[in-house]
Amino acid sequence: MPLVEPALKDLALRWSEEMLGFWVAWHLYGGFEGLVRAGWSERTIYRRLKRFRLVFKKHPDEYQHPGVTLDPEGFWETYLKPQEPSE
Repeated sequence: MPLVEPALKDLALRWSEEMLGFWVAWHLYGGFEGLVRAGWSERTIYRRLKRFRLVFKKHPDEYQHPGVTLDPEGFWETYLKPQEPSE
């Protein structure tokens, strides 16, 4: 088992990082429909939802990550604001 355990830890770390990114995108884009509008395929969203539940044992709408607060309105206000040309 000495080879299996490090591989499982690596997989768990990658999944956790990927799922946290998915969780952020889920909330910033407004859930399933927002991700579809952003160009995500439904198959990809369903696959990520399934994996999210495996990793965090909750749906992204129910999950709260300790120490992380999301402000979708603030994000979009900043993201959509015209950028001033840099010198």
